[in-house]
Amino acid sequence: MTGPADRDPSPVTGGPRSPGPTLQTIAEAARERVPGVDEVGLCEVDALGHVATRAATSDLVRRLHAAQQRLGAGPVLDLRSDPHPVAIPWLRREQRWPGYADAAATVGVQAELVVPVPVNDASTTVVLDLCSLGTEQIHPDAETVARLFAGHAAVLLSSDTAGLLDALRAREVVGQATGIVAERYQMSAERAFAFLVRAASHSNMTLREIAEELVQRQQVDRQLADRGLLQPRNGSTVAGTG
Repeated sequence: MTGPADRDPSPVTGGPRSPGPTLQTIAEAARERVPGVDEVGLCEVDALGHVATRAATSDLVRRLHAAQQRLGAGPVLDLRSDPHPVAIPWLRREQRWPGYADAAATVGVQAELVVPVPVNDASTTVVLDLCSLGTEQIHPDAETVARLFAGHAAVLLSSDTAGLLDALRAREVVGQATGIVAERYQMSAERAFAFLVRAASHSNMTLREIAEELVQRQQVDRQLADRGLLQPRNGSTVAGTG
């Protein structure tokens, strides 16, 4: 499994090397942030079942999309009639699309998660396709985190400038909060991001809201520490975590 250090920077984390948001950077960010995922693609499927890969972290994903178009069957195609996330653990045992399952196993895919990207075009289905090469199971946090990236893609595809700017501001603060959690609790960026997602869910807050609260607390702590009123510490407290 590729490590975070080997991957392109995430649009969630920001930083000087981060390019502007594109479908490709969203795919790469999802590969970095969605737990248990090794390769990611974004594709469009038209009413006739033609699959067009719009972004992919490797040729493996393009081959999966081509196989589904050739066979006329597969999880990406099924989202046209049932636009809900589909988790496929133990892909080699999958009976709904035996031909596709064989094709996926041939290139080393052991589990797959497909998540619809909400777009205002009834003639086109857009799909975030996430593949695992190292495990046959789907991580319990994978769908929740993947939905966030599907939302980023939807904003980008909608050409909604205000929404895109809002997403950019959100990704910056979420990236800062992820760094705080990772440092304080000595965990990877992937685990820190999933930690924030769970904390937001349990607190009835959005990911952006809980990230903003965490960053604000960190800033207050630093101001107090600079004035000698508080002992410096790593990170800050996440709402509801103590």
